[in-house]
Amino acid sequence: KILRQSIDVAQVGGSSATGRGLDLGLQYDPGPQVRLALGARNLMARLKWTVARPSSQTGTSEDDLAAELYAGAAHQPLPGLWLAADARLGDVGAKGALGLTWQASPLLTLRAGLSRIGEADGVGSAAAGLSVRPMRNEAFELHYAYTQDPLDAGGRVTLGLSARF
Repeated sequence: KILRQSIDVAQVGGSSATGRGLDLGLQYDPGPQVRLALGARNLMARLKWTVARPSSQTGTSEDDLAAELYAGAAHQPLPGLWLAADARLGDVGAKGALGLTWQASPLLTLRAGLSRIGEADGVGSAAAGLSVRPMRNEAFELHYAYTQDPLDAGGRVTLGLSARF
C-alpha cells in the first residue's frame, strides 16, 4: 500500500508524510453464509515525514508503523446483508470493530460501522464506505472509506483497488 498523511498547524504550516507498507490476509468460507479471515497489516510499513517549523525551516524524520494481526468473522442473515466483527492485536493492545455491509446492486456495495472499539476512550468511532464494481466486473473493485481521525484532527479517507484471482 502507498501511504500519505498531512497535518496543518496554525501559524506554522503543513507537515506531510509518505510511505509504503504491506497488508496480507486470508479468507475462508466454511459455508455460504459465513466467512472467516486472518491477516496482518502494516508489514514493513514506514512513513517519512517532512515537518514544517516556525523558523521557515523543515525537518525530516522516519517512523515505522506498528504491525497488527487481525481475525474476523462475518455472517449473512439476509440476502445481500452481512454483519461482521473483527479483533486486532498490535503494539498498543487489542481493539475491535463491528459493521454491516449491504449489496445495493451488482455494481454497488455500501458499508457502515464502528471502528477502534476498546481504545483509550472505549467508545470507538463511526465509519462508512462503498465499493464499486466497474461494468459488473467481478475481478476488480474500487473502494472508498471515511473514518474519523484517531487524533480528532478531522476525517480520514481511504481509497483502494482490489483484485480477485
